[in-house]
Amino acid sequence: YYVFHTDDPDSREIDIANILESYPTWNKETLGRKSMQKKLESFLKMFAAVKGPQQLFKHKVLLQIFVSFLANPDAKLSNLAFGCVLRFKLPYLSPYVDYVQPMMKREGLREALTKLDLSEESEVVDSEHRLLLLPIVTRILFGRFSSRGNGAKSSKDSPAARRAAILSFFSGIGNEAGE
Repeated sequence: YYVFHTDDPDSREIDIANILESYPTWNKETLGRKSMQKKLESFLKMFAAVKGPQQLFKHKVLLQIFVSFLANPDAKLSNLAFGCVLRFKLPYLSPYVDYVQPMMKREGLREALTKLDLSEESEVVDSEHRLLLLPIVTRILFGRFSSRGNGAKSSKDSPAARRAAILSFFSGIGNEAGE
């Protein structure tokens, strides 16, 4: 993915060029977008099936890549990436899977956002887990925010309603100190 999308901000953050000794050389025009998407989906399915990914070589880089894919507007890719992240059994994510998982579905985003309270006064999320859980939830919601309409004619699931719900969720997170 990052071979084709060198302008992606996450590729600079992960610094994939310095991590990999040899870069695969695939021609963007000959492989095509759909073929690349299918390859990426199959890789994510494979990694989602791995038990104990902490034992893999450079597992921290893999976790960074999977977390970066959570912000992908394509629901299928972000769901597969979320499955990969769940395999790491992160202590700050595992207790809140029931709150975060519904955010990945097309319908029910507003209900999921009302159930998850990330404010500092919240009793839902532990204060120790809050700062580590917030980037994951932010990436998921950014992917949902930037995704196009799914063809539904419902006003509850329109892109404008989804974006308004996400922005109102974020407005309730910060504190008066400018967080």
